[in-house]
Amino acid sequence: MSADLERLDPTFWRDAQACLEACRAHGVALTVTMGYRSLEEQRDLWVAYQAGGPLAAPPGASAHNYGLAVDVLCPHREHDNGGPCYDLLAELAPRYDLQTLAAQHDYGHLQRVGWRVAALAFPLPQESTPP
Repeated sequence: MSADLERLDPTFWRDAQACLEACRAHGVALTVTMGYRSLEEQRDLWVAYQAGGPLAAPPGASAHNYGLAVDVLCPHREHDNGGPCYDLLAELAPRYDLQTLAAQHDYGHLQRVGWRVAALAFPLPQESTPP
């Protein structure tokens, strides 16, 4: 999987970039590692999670599937395991109508607040349904 940024919602991506720039202004340069995710990609992650892998939502239940989330990685961090860098992201995100999932230990996940309502404008393909 790659960081598909072209299929992100343009307003979300503008706000996410502003938030990431604010982090840079505080000396923290985050790297975007994931953007839009297809239902098939989400299904693969969900199956891996159910087998003991990293946290993942079922297909259609992730803001990534609607272009309303990105995953970021703090500098010099191999794993998404919290710390001051992610604390800064969580602190700054609400200024841009964004939130992290730090409470669920998904520290590098940045999404639109209320993304489920916004996602109503982006119906999922009919041929792809959650398992």
